[in-house]
Amino acid sequence: MATSLIWLSIVMNLVVLYFFTNWLPAVLVGSGLHTGDAVRTTAYLQVGGTIGALVACYLADRITATLVLGVAFACAALFIRIVGSVGANLGLVLPGVFCAGFCIVDGQAGANALVGGFYPTRIRATGVGWALSIGRIGSVAGPVVADWFLARGWKSASIRYCAVVPAALAGLAMVAIGRSGQRRPDSSGSP
Repeated sequence: MATSLIWLSIVMNLVVLYFFTNWLPAVLVGSGLHTGDAVRTTAYLQVGGTIGALVACYLADRITATLVLGVAFACAALFIRIVGSVGANLGLVLPGVFCAGFCIVDGQAGANALVGGFYPTRIRATGVGWALSIGRIGSVAGPVVADWFLARGWKSASIRYCAVVPAALAGLAMVAIGRSGQRRPDSSGSP
């Protein structure tokens, strides 16, 4: 069960990450920002993500990793919602995208670290490989879904709101892992 939840969380977060990475400039221009502002705003996603990844890994060593990741993904949903609701107000879009990037990218870095420590040594490479491979479904689906929405004339805010759903699902999956009480087996492979 925990493996399925880990996969769900990674897939959903990669949907959001690749959606934002590939389509955020076009969606922001569609909401009224100038092209230069939209590109600069997208850079804030990655800057926030870089800082967030460092913070998440630090916190995950000191607090329950699934709690840190669940909160990060839930906050990503909140910041995505904020970015979707502020239109072309650059003073609100920039910090919103920075904070969304902080949560989205830190969540992915933390999820990768969680997977590495979740499985016993003898199957760790297989567990990580499967999780990251299944996660690639999200990295393909995110941009494709955004393209589909854009091709059908969806408004920019509506497209951004849609990214709230996978971020929230990623958070719920992480919280469910933590609440399930399932613990990583020890290195001998016995539960």
